[in-house]
Amino acid sequence: MRAVDRLTKWLRGSPLVGISAAVAVVVAVCGLAVWLLLFRGGDSPTRSDVLAASASPTATATPTLTPLPSATPTPTASPLLEAAGAPAEEGDSHAPSGPAAASGMRMVIPKIGVNAPVTVRTMGSDGVMGAPNGRFDVVWYDFSAAFPGMGGYPGSSGNAVFSGHVDYHPHYTAVFWDLRLLAPGDIIEVYLSDGTVARYSVQWNQQIDPASDFSSYCGATGGASITIVTCQGTFNPSTGQYSHRLVVRGVLTP
Repeated sequence: MRAVDRLTKWLRGSPLVGISAAVAVVVAVCGLAVWLLLFRGGDSPTRSDVLAASASPTATATPTLTPLPSATPTPTASPLLEAAGAPAEEGDSHAPSGPAAASGMRMVIPKIGVNAPVTVRTMGSDGVMGAPNGRFDVVWYDFSAAFPGMGGYPGSSGNAVFSGHVDYHPHYTAVFWDLRLLAPGDIIEVYLSDGTVARYSVQWNQQIDPASDFSSYCGATGGASITIVTCQGTFNPSTGQYSHRLVVRGVLTP
């Protein structure tokens, strides 16, 4: 018992006890202050005010990030032409932009019996080559607005690009049904709206994969040229597409 009395007396005189008591008092006072702030009525601060005041002073709001403008890649002209991708329904232009506009031009290919009106479509930045208006129409594509340096007006120093259907439901055969028969030296004529004729001699006739980058066929060739594209190969009823595209290239003759 004497040992217990001595230990009790020592603890009462220890500075640790004084410090602990002081800490206990501070904690009790702070707890009372918080309780009063949180729960007393009238014009007192709300609970959210207290929580906001107790937030770390170093915390900052997350800034709103404004992304920098990204470089927009130059689109390429699509080889997946609606112009001849499947037997078209008569009267259906197969183009969201509506019917192609009249151009006052005609295309004549004596070897395969083509004598067709030429309409025009202005190429947009999406690079989609819209379809001809119907079974016997041919489209000339004006690239000048979105693709400077590509395409060209017939008879000029550029590369004039055209397309047409290979077949057309329910008639099946269309303007470029026999385009595959053209060979080097055959003549393609484009009668312009001013009455002049741009005459081209076929250089080559080539079958390409539909996934090919068709922009390489629409660019400048180093001289005045013509490029005609249609569908070719095997028709797949489940996809409504042909297995290949047919491209004919010709050069302007004097």
